[in-house]
Amino acid sequence: MADSPFDPFSQSHHAAAEQALADARARVTCPYPGMAVVADNATVREVLGDVDRFSNEYNFDLERGPAPAERDPMNTVIARSDPPFHTEIRRFLRRWFEPARLRKLEPRVRELVKEAVAEIPDHGRADLVHHLGRVIPGRTVYTIIGVPTEDWDRMQALSDELNANLPAASPGLIGQIMDIFVRVLKQRRESGERRDDVIDGLVHPGEGLSFDDVVAARHLLQLFVAGADTTTSLIGNVLYRLLEEPSRWDRVVADPSLAAAAVEESLRRDSPLQYTLRTTVTGTQLAGCPVTPKDRVVLSLQSANWDEHAWGDSALEFDLDRVGVAAHLAFGSGIHTCLGAPIARIEARVIIEALAERFPRMRLSDGFTIEYVPAPQMRLPRSLLVDVNPSMADEPTSRPTQLEVDRDRCEGHGLCENAAPDLVHLDDDGMLVIDQSDVPAHLSGAAAQAVQVCPVAALRLR
Repeated sequence: MADSPFDPFSQSHHAAAEQALADARARVTCPYPGMAVVADNATVREVLGDVDRFSNEYNFDLERGPAPAERDPMNTVIARSDPPFHTEIRRFLRRWFEPARLRKLEPRVRELVKEAVAEIPDHGRADLVHHLGRVIPGRTVYTIIGVPTEDWDRMQALSDELNANLPAASPGLIGQIMDIFVRVLKQRRESGERRDDVIDGLVHPGEGLSFDDVVAARHLLQLFVAGADTTTSLIGNVLYRLLEEPSRWDRVVADPSLAAAAVEESLRRDSPLQYTLRTTVTGTQLAGCPVTPKDRVVLSLQSANWDEHAWGDSALEFDLDRVGVAAHLAFGSGIHTCLGAPIARIEARVIIEALAERFPRMRLSDGFTIEYVPAPQMRLPRSLLVDVNPSMADEPTSRPTQLEVDRDRCEGHGLCENAAPDLVHLDDDGMLVIDQSDVPAHLSGAAAQAVQVCPVAALRLR
C-alpha cells in the first residue's frame, strides 16, 4: 500500500476516521494502485457531478485495483448505471418517488410509526433500533414497492439477518429476497390486478420498456436495500445524537419543529452512507492527482460533510442551529442524488415527533455505548438502548426537576404562560405565579420551553 492517510480497507482508519479523513482532505491519495481516495468537499462534489469523466457502473464494489473490463449484470439497476440508460430508468422510477407524491405518504408513515411506538412499553428499557429503526423503513418501502402485507414479516426477518451478518456478503439471503420479488411479480402479472405501486409499473411499464422478472426483481432489490438500510442508519444516528446530550432532546420536546433540523444535521454529522464509488472513464486529474481509465475513485461523503472549509471549525459538532445544513452530501449530488431522500427525511422526522410526544423524559440507558455494524460503507448503529420514562429516583441529581423564577428579573411578558399554561400564569397585577414548582414528567417539555422563551432569563430549571 502506498503512503496514504486513509485506507478504506483499514479497520483502524475507520475506527479513527475523524483524524484519518482530516489528513486525507489535504490531498487526493492513492492507497493502492488503481484506486484514489477523495475526501474534501469541493472535489467530492465535482466528481459526483461529472458523469462524463466518472462512471457509476461499479458503485459499491470496493475492491483493490482497477475495475474489471467486463460488465456486471447488476449494473443495469439505477444505483449502478450511467446515462443514457440511467436517465431512462430514473425517469421511469421517479413517478413513485416525486417529492410531492412522497409527501402524500406522510399520513401512512404516521400510522406505521404510531403502531410501532405503541408497542414500546411505558416504562423500562427499549431498543429504538429494534422497535423503530428496522421496522419503519422496511414497512414504508414495502408500501411504495407494493410487497403484499403477508410477506412483510418474512422480508423483515431476511433484512434483519442480512444486517446481522454484515460486513460478510450473504448471497443466500439475497437469493431468498430475490425469490420473493420474482414470485410477487409473477403473481401480479398472472392476476391482472392493477395497483399504483412500483411492482405494477415493472409489470406494465409502457414507454417502450420491458422487464423480465429477474431484471425487475433486481430493481426491487436495489430499492429495498437503499430504502431500508440507509434510513435505519439515519433513524438510529439522529436519535442517538439527540439523546447523547439531554438538553438537545429537551429542546426538541419543547419545540418539535426542530425535528427537521435534527434530521439534516444528523445526515451531515453521521452520513448513513459513508462513501460511494466512481470509475474513471478517461485519463484525467483530480485536484492535481492523475488517474487513469478504470481507476476506482472512493468518494468519502462523510469526510465531505466534515470538511472545515465547507462547515467551519465546528464541522465535527452536532449543532441543531447550523445554518445551511441542507447542503450536505449525505444523499449524493447531481443526477445520482438518492430518489428516496424525501421519504427518508419524513420517516425520521415523524419518529422523532412521535417519541417526543410519548416519551418526553426519555434518556439513554445508563452505561450505553454506541456501537456500529462493522460495515465500512455504512454508519449503522447496532442498537440504541433507552430508558423511555425514567423515574425521578433514577434521574441524575443535576437533572432539572423544579421551576423557579427570579422575581427581580421578571417583567411580566407572559411568554412563559403561553408555553406552559399548566405550570405558570400571570395574576391580575401582571405578576408571575408558579402553579407547579415540581415539574411533572409529562410537562417537562413545556417547562423547558417556558425557560427558553423568557426574554429576560427570569425562569430556570434545577
